[in-house]
Amino acid sequence: MTLQPNSPAAFPNSDFARAIEVAHTYQQGVTQHRRREAEEYLMALRCTAEGYNLALNIISSEQLQVMHCFWAFNTIIHHLPDIALTIGYAAADELYSSLFSFIYRYFFANVVDSAQVTSPRPCTSTDVFPQAFAGNSPSVVTCGEARSATSGATQRHSIDFLANKHAQMMVAGLQEFFPSRWCSFFDDAFELVERSASLQQHVRDSVTLYVLRLFEYIDERVVSVRERVERRREQRARDMEVKDAMRERVIPRVTAFWYRTLYDCHLRAPGLAKTCLGIVHTYIEWVDIALFFTSEWINLLYFMLTVSNVRGAACECLCALVEKKQLPDAKLNSLRALNVVDAVPQIVSLAQASAVEGGDANFLEAVAKLVREVAVQFLALYEHIVNSSNGNRNGHHNALVGNGASATAADVGSGRDAHVEANGTQAVPHRVTSADSLGGENSNGCISLGGTSDASMQQSQHICSPPSGQFVVGHIDEVRAGLDAAVGYVLPLLSIRDDIVVDTLLPLVQAYIKSPALLPEQAEQILRTLYDHTIIHGVEKDEEQFWMDDVIDRRKQIHNVMRLLLRSHPKIVLPHMSVVVMQAAAGVGCIANPACTEAVCQGEVLREDNGQEMHLNAKTDIFGRVGNQESGGGAASAAEHVEAALRYLYEIGETIRMERLRDSEDGFARLIFAVLSSEHIPQYNCAVVHLSYFEVMDRYSLFFVYHKNCIPQLLQRLLLLPHGVLNSNEAVRGRICYLFGHLVQVLKSCLAPHVREIVTTLQHILSTATYLLPSNRRELYEAMGTLLGSTYQSSVNGTEESAVMMQRVLQAVAGGLRDVAKGDDVTCAEAVADNISYLSVLAKGLRGSCNNAGGSRRSGCDPCNDNNDNNNNSINNNIRSVVGSDFNSYGEAMTAEIFHNITADVINVSNKWHASASVRDSTAQYFTQMVHTLPFSSMNVYAPVYIGNWLTWMEAAPELVKLLRIFLQLIHRSGLCVAPVLSSLLPLLLEKAAAVGELCTTSDAEDIISEGLREQRDVYRQLLAVVHGSVQVGCANVILALPAANLNLLLRQLLTAVQLQDEAGLPKLALQIMTKITASIEPRGEPGGDGSASQRLHGSQGELNDAIWGKWANLMLNDGVRVVLHKLLSPTFDLKDAKNLFFIGEAGLLLMTLMGGPGAANQPLSAILYETFSPLVGADEATGFISALQGQTGRFSTEMRMRFCNMLKFARRRYEPQ
Repeated sequence: MTLQPNSPAAFPNSDFARAIEVAHTYQQGVTQHRRREAEEYLMALRCTAEGYNLALNIISSEQLQVMHCFWAFNTIIHHLPDIALTIGYAAADELYSSLFSFIYRYFFANVVDSAQVTSPRPCTSTDVFPQAFAGNSPSVVTCGEARSATSGATQRHSIDFLANKHAQMMVAGLQEFFPSRWCSFFDDAFELVERSASLQQHVRDSVTLYVLRLFEYIDERVVSVRERVERRREQRARDMEVKDAMRERVIPRVTAFWYRTLYDCHLRAPGLAKTCLGIVHTYIEWVDIALFFTSEWINLLYFMLTVSNVRGAACECLCALVEKKQLPDAKLNSLRALNVVDAVPQIVSLAQASAVEGGDANFLEAVAKLVREVAVQFLALYEHIVNSSNGNRNGHHNALVGNGASATAADVGSGRDAHVEANGTQAVPHRVTSADSLGGENSNGCISLGGTSDASMQQSQHICSPPSGQFVVGHIDEVRAGLDAAVGYVLPLLSIRDDIVVDTLLPLVQAYIKSPALLPEQAEQILRTLYDHTIIHGVEKDEEQFWMDDVIDRRKQIHNVMRLLLRSHPKIVLPHMSVVVMQAAAGVGCIANPACTEAVCQGEVLREDNGQEMHLNAKTDIFGRVGNQESGGGAASAAEHVEAALRYLYEIGETIRMERLRDSEDGFARLIFAVLSSEHIPQYNCAVVHLSYFEVMDRYSLFFVYHKNCIPQLLQRLLLLPHGVLNSNEAVRGRICYLFGHLVQVLKSCLAPHVREIVTTLQHILSTATYLLPSNRRELYEAMGTLLGSTYQSSVNGTEESAVMMQRVLQAVAGGLRDVAKGDDVTCAEAVADNISYLSVLAKGLRGSCNNAGGSRRSGCDPCNDNNDNNNNSINNNIRSVVGSDFNSYGEAMTAEIFHNITADVINVSNKWHASASVRDSTAQYFTQMVHTLPFSSMNVYAPVYIGNWLTWMEAAPELVKLLRIFLQLIHRSGLCVAPVLSSLLPLLLEKAAAVGELCTTSDAEDIISEGLREQRDVYRQLLAVVHGSVQVGCANVILALPAANLNLLLRQLLTAVQLQDEAGLPKLALQIMTKITASIEPRGEPGGDGSASQRLHGSQGELNDAIWGKWANLMLNDGVRVVLHKLLSPTFDLKDAKNLFFIGEAGLLLMTLMGGPGAANQPLSAILYETFSPLVGADEATGFISALQGQTGRFSTEMRMRFCNMLKFARRRYEPQ
């Protein structure tokens, strides 16, 4: 057939069959362009009336063409929503017959007698097709005619994907037409199954699968779409109508069909049974649960737990029954009917056997979910009863027990309605003995459903009848017993070393620990099981496991649960932890010998934070469950036990107050001492053991503050033994070096007696240990700097030795720098960069310690202050002559003197190796530290040279950002003294920024900002920060004295920054700069200003005359104010955005500052504001705002900001952009 669709994307030759062949089959010689043309043609044809008519003709055709039918089904699905709105009942039934007849022919016949096919006739407005789709109707075969053709037809092997697509199409129609139309949909589906009974088995299975797919797609399109926000209100109402009709008319027959399918296929065709079970699982959530609480259903589900191919899906169905949302009384009756308390032991035994054999992981997860849900339901019932007995009766009878969200009315009542069994008779829920059904198969291979007698049935009916009143407290013993039984089987499952099982059960364990139902013996069992999971099996041989993210996360999660258990049961957790740690400290033999542990722990006492004593139970076999072969793993090694014990002690440390370590008799203090003094832990060759050991020492570092006599032993372990900073494992060594630096930072006040030995040892390590990485050396050098800096006091007495050590260390590093810089090989660049970084971290450590010990150097321009020498009379004159006198301690002065000389070497080396990016980066880090280390007298010499050279060397915009950041720190550190440096360097910085590119607003409308544009804005953000910092320290005159070209460039960028719409920081910063410059240059008519000597020395802003003010004011009025007002009134400026409210405040502050100018400077601004706002808000409002603006002093108040914002909102309605 050849059609021309109403679309420009027509396939050449307009050949539909050829288009299908090209688009959906592989053919040599067909280009990608040709295939795309075919696909476009088919997509365009699908949306037209001709495409719809063609689809119906294809469906009604006798000849089966698979791809043609597939396209036709998709086309019908596309048109069904529109057709449902335009056709009547008769046309809908005719459409249904036409669509459903296909599946009869598909399964039951190759051909249908032509006499049984209705002849085509013209389509009218009342027929299947809407008037918009006028044309000829395709042939339609009625369902009755198709059924009559099945008797003598040859059966066809089904093509599953085509039947699945047809099922999707029928369900799409069901969603639009049912239940008012297409009323026979489910009757025909079940009749299809009945008629297939006489056919071959594979055809019967195909028909069954087709009907199952119908219900699967109904769940997908109608039921499981609650979270889809795109559904219209009308569609949600339609879906609910379909669900209600199915509950009333269809679901009882469906459950019977599902039961027969499972009964027939669970052994013969397990794949089909799994599909059916998956559908049952989804329907349990919203259908009447009474339909599944029959002896047949429950026995069948329990029996399928023994069938390997379907047991996982059967377990999920049982889990869905358990977690069904119900009222408490109905929930208890459901749990009784399922008899889960008796069934869980055998289910868990099946799971454990599967875990030992390495079997189905899905079944193991399903069992874990089932047992978890059983425990959750009993826990919810228990807490409900406890709350009721405690007087919390407000609405408790309406509480739902279940895992999901709030239930519908049908769900709430489903547990108390009469049960409809598979044969249609009424029955009540009753108890089922699952022990028989788990193994109950008769001699014929059928399932044994006669596990209960009539007497027991009657008794269970009496027991399980829902009470007429509220859920009574008298059931607490039954619920408590069920909860204890369920929790008792959670622990064996939790002991299985399977990540999925642990992740499934941990939320239950956490909730159970928080509940009042937890018993002490259960808490002890839970603690032992959780501790077993913190042992990383095999880590001694494969240390990479220790660093895996999933191992770290799961271990952290388990330790969080253990800390939660500590808060509720400290008398269980603390003794357990103590015995575990003491066993680890005592050595390998004690792990297997509880008597040895008793000897080690004899007399140990732990105290809670409230002071209550808890004696250790040393005879407890802490490792009784570790390495259980039934848990799915072999026994852990001694090193793995020790590492887990040390990590246990480390994690528990998050919850205790470290002040208790002050008492040497405290249990934690004694544990730390036992671990520190253990001779067995250092003997292990496992690197992660040593890491956990030093992690514990770092966590409990305050122990060494209170017990300084233990510090030498800690230092010995860190520096002298091969498992400390010299550890052979690269990752562990890096972490230990960091921990050493942190310990030095914490204990630096206690390390004064050991400084000489530590520094000597570190120098030896750094000079001999060639395998240390540069990162390791940086950590050690920073620790050395911290240690040396902490020894300085505010006087010279007693510090000469420390000064000599510091000088020796720095000179050694500087000598190493000069040595590696002599080479000409390119590979030396990295060594040069590393040596410069060592100087940087040394300066960082020295500066931090000196600032804490001797006071920090004051920021600002101290050399310009005549009173700055009062506190430095004791400093050596040679030092003062080199570095100035702005220091509060001898250590600072000595450090500055040494680095003053070293900085010259660093500049020389960087000049030689400037081509290396790593050298430039290390030099930047070095000067960042020098800004805070050297006085301004030194930085005044080196900063211009360094910055000027770097501007020549740099290759990328990020380097300019880094340089501007260093310069900003220098400005804030030096204050007004930076003016000469600023006047010489700022023009160069502006020119370099201009080379990157000027700011522009053309890209604001783009959704994605390019990387180059982002780097450019980072440059200008930092450049404007430098200008803002300069104005803040009083250097506005330097800004205004820039060369005309540089000043114009800066002003142009300020005005452009104000207009940026997608930036929050740059516009606000630009306004602040303009405001501060305006405020700094106005003379206010007061000659001399404040008249300070320093201002006169450096050219105070108060000395600027009215001519300069006039030029600046004209610039602000003619350009600045108009740009600001244009942005505020622009429709793209969101007045409701909170961050824009800050911009409005800065704009108002600029207007207020300009309004307060000298003489008649405020008159032009008032005129501009009046001309702008009076046509928009009225003359009175504009005049009132100007008067209020003139009356503002100090700051732009919040009231004025809101008034300005409201005026802008009103003006926005009439504003027309130029």
